[in-house]
Amino acid sequence: MAILGWAVPVTAAEPATEDPGLAVEYSSLPAGGSRDLGVVPTLALHVAPGGTPSPFLPAGPFTVTWTGHINAEIRSDYLFQAEFSGSFRLEINGQEVLRSEGVGVTSPFSKPVRLTKGANALKATFQSPSQGEAFLRVGWAEKAFLVQPLPATVLSHGTDAALGAALERRAGRESMIEFRCLRCHATSVVSNGVPELAMDAPSLDGIGGRRSYDWMRRWIENPRGLRPTAHMPRVFRGPAAPEEARAVAAYLASLKPAASEGLADPAPWRLLAPPPAAAVAGTEVGPLFESLHCAACHTPPDVAQAEEGKIPLRHVREKFPDGALADFLRRPSARYHWIRMPDFRLTASEASALAEGLLKLAPAPEGGAAPPAPAEAALLEKGKGLVQSSGCLNCHPHSLENRSRAPQFDTFKPESWTRGCLATGSEAGGGAPDFTLAPGVVAGLRAVGATDRTSLQRHVPSEFASRESRLLRCTACHGQFDGFPAFDVLGGKLRPEWAAAFIGGQVDYKPRGERHPKGEPWLSARMPAFGPYAALLAPGMAESSGFAPSSPPPAAARPPDEALAAVGRKLLGKVGGFSCVSCHGVNAMPALEVFESEGINLALTGSRIRREYFQRWMRLPLAVDPSTKMPAYFDEEGHSPLTEVFEGDALRQLEAIWEFLKLGEKMTPPELGEAK
Repeated sequence: MAILGWAVPVTAAEPATEDPGLAVEYSSLPAGGSRDLGVVPTLALHVAPGGTPSPFLPAGPFTVTWTGHINAEIRSDYLFQAEFSGSFRLEINGQEVLRSEGVGVTSPFSKPVRLTKGANALKATFQSPSQGEAFLRVGWAEKAFLVQPLPATVLSHGTDAALGAALERRAGRESMIEFRCLRCHATSVVSNGVPELAMDAPSLDGIGGRRSYDWMRRWIENPRGLRPTAHMPRVFRGPAAPEEARAVAAYLASLKPAASEGLADPAPWRLLAPPPAAAVAGTEVGPLFESLHCAACHTPPDVAQAEEGKIPLRHVREKFPDGALADFLRRPSARYHWIRMPDFRLTASEASALAEGLLKLAPAPEGGAAPPAPAEAALLEKGKGLVQSSGCLNCHPHSLENRSRAPQFDTFKPESWTRGCLATGSEAGGGAPDFTLAPGVVAGLRAVGATDRTSLQRHVPSEFASRESRLLRCTACHGQFDGFPAFDVLGGKLRPEWAAAFIGGQVDYKPRGERHPKGEPWLSARMPAFGPYAALLAPGMAESSGFAPSSPPPAAARPPDEALAAVGRKLLGKVGGFSCVSCHGVNAMPALEVFESEGINLALTGSRIRREYFQRWMRLPLAVDPSTKMPAYFDEEGHSPLTEVFEGDALRQLEAIWEFLKLGEKMTPPELGEAK
């Protein structure tokens, strides 16, 4: 594909009969050990010392084999290169094009490889080193200076019976985590298992002030009647179920919260170069439901049919007592640590406005006003006993003693996987809760049950990131809206420490402000916080892109070279430089001449992104993000138009700019005179 006259592989025509990504086989060493199959987006991995590439493999040496197709939009010649620790072999259309081994090395480029238009068979094999970290990152290019990671958009694979069975087993492991199976069926795995085994459910303490009685009654009686995707089971069955649900709801409604502590509004975002106050005054921000992209995860209250995978908001008027919805929106995780609803740092006025808008759109409760909660002492006592004995407290934190008992997971026999919660047909019923599991979910749970279940003890960061980013619906925003970068590039773009802080809501600035330097509205969306997921997502995203889960701060890795940084400062300026300050602010100095799209304040760049990403981005921004307004400053051979600096050597100029970026908020703004 030609971009500005330079051929850059960024898109492809994918075969209609295949799925995205590559099929992958993991095998323990020596040969004959454990084996697992799966699907990954691209040719990259990282496994820390003592780790494993798959939860179904024990820690230790391993091999990985990827198979599928690389799909070219046009016929052309491409170069391939690998960075790795271990040994690596790449075959295209049955021919070996790259073979190398070493520790922390970059292979030479392959000879030019002719890819035909459409699907080209790909096979890659990697073996971990005998000790230390194992990693692989594969890149391609039509010109060596423009090498980019092999993108997921050009890769596809077919699925056979063996891969299908392995994916079913992986889905079963996910279901076992998602349905909190081990919260009831206690086992030693919980104490040393994957982090998500600790996932809770909403606390019952004070829940009577947060949820309406009648909604709780109907939810307890039949959760999936209100939300088809609910994980909470029908705990009560048979003729007595409605009255039991009524008793439990009445008890819960009696649990009133302590006096509110009162939430302070979040601190304002720190702006290195704030726009003039006069320019901001009187400028309105659009409706929050739209600007926060709530519809990426929710079906609006006035839409009767819930969209697949989204949580409907049709019942908000029935669910929340007066004022409770606004309180929830301000701090979603206050009573539910592992909630997937993120925290948008809403102020009190924003939360009230959003709640008011949602409640106006929601239909009135069926049958008119909801009945008040019963207050008979006998009914409340009955509800209290049911809460203690029916398994509610296995998932929901509460001050009561838990008197529920279920069979120990460690004692399960093969026939146990067809009983209780997993019973179907005439076997269903009894005292087990009713999860209304789909046949595929039952099959997956039985498949993982047939293993030794040690996969529940193995936390694989990349697997966690792949699974949880899907469940958190990260790609419903990333890559979909202006200002939201594609999710699959973030692991190779961001330093994991910064990413963890940003996803966790611990960064006090927005990388891009809501307004241009002169005050024009720009990007009203904001990245919300995802609580306990953040510290686990960021390392997994890094490993998925072939990088270590941690990295030293840029300046700590090597203090900035003062002489080079001075050259970099000049290159960013308007006098003898690339005039980067036209679109980018530098500390308190705002961008000077934003025409269409303001860039990141350059004082924030060195702490955010990887040096490797900076190099790739600067070489050809459109190859990284086809929608960017950032121009290209170098030709395809690595030459710069600023020949008076390092004789136009692009790599040396980029190194100088990076040394300046490492100064962070200690930067002195570049020269601002007229370019000559």
